[in-house]
Amino acid sequence: MFQLTGLLCCHACAAIGSKRSKLEDYVDCYTKSTYLKVYSEIIHVVLGAKDYITTSFEPFKPPHMKKKRGRPKKLRRKGPDEFQSTSIRKGLTHTCSKCLKTCHNKEGCKNPIHPKTKFLKESIPEEISQGSQVPPISQEPAGEQIGYQGHRNATLLGRNRTYQKRPTISEVLDKIKEKSKRRQQK
Repeated sequence: MFQLTGLLCCHACAAIGSKRSKLEDYVDCYTKSTYLKVYSEIIHVVLGAKDYITTSFEPFKPPHMKKKRGRPKKLRRKGPDEFQSTSIRKGLTHTCSKCLKTCHNKEGCKNPIHPKTKFLKESIPEEISQGSQVPPISQEPAGEQIGYQGHRNATLLGRNRTYQKRPTISEVLDKIKEKSKRRQQK
């Protein structure tokens, strides 16, 4: 490329540098004589708006821009040399819900699970694992969250709810036996 255009490329600069020569010796446009030839002529002043030639044509207008759908962007586009921030809100940091540390979220977390997080499964009592008892409904005050364990998104606003303990399997079986006895008696 250097031989065709006469302009230095990175390969030519490396070769000239390895020979410990000056770059100016290989490029004609960087010599003092060429510089003096270029600027030997008088540099004319650029004409101002007063000196423009007037024509009978209409002046150019900017192209018609069609309004795009949706909400207009509030922020300007940043250039490639400007800092591209990943977070929209300034001053806020991400907190991982698995390990409770900052600067990352649960998707990319490689740290061990913190004991106070919801990701640590509660220990299951032996009675439940054997199948003798169903876990009870959480006891919570009126107007707060309701539901079974794991379903705490439903809320009641201003309603008084009483929460009862879930019956055990043996209690349910006893009720079924009582109902079947009543039917047989009828």
